[in-house]
Amino acid sequence: KEIESYVLSLSRQLNEGLASLGLHVAVPSSGPEQSHVVTVGKVNAGGHGFSTDPIIEPISKHLLERKVAHTIRRGQMRFGIHAYNNESDIETAIWHVAEIMAKL
Repeated sequence: KEIESYVLSLSRQLNEGLASLGLHVAVPSSGPEQSHVVTVGKVNAGGHGFSTDPIIEPISKHLLERKVAHTIRRGQMRFGIHAYNNESDIETAIWHVAEIMAKL
């Protein structure tokens, strides 16, 4: 239960940080539908490993270059938060997304 609480708090931080940048986050940041997987973008805007969303592709490329772990599934960018992540990981991901969003 402690690990779940910890992971969901990190997930909430990432969810809210990405939403504050104007990104569409597909899952609520709290409540029974909250998940350790934070998904950004519109569903079915691409496939496995690629997105047709003009925002998701450059963000993903930027994050890959900076070794920020994520995947693209069904055109959506996904971050899986785990017990080995920490607040610094979340802050780094948000910072890099903000960095590329400022250039788009």
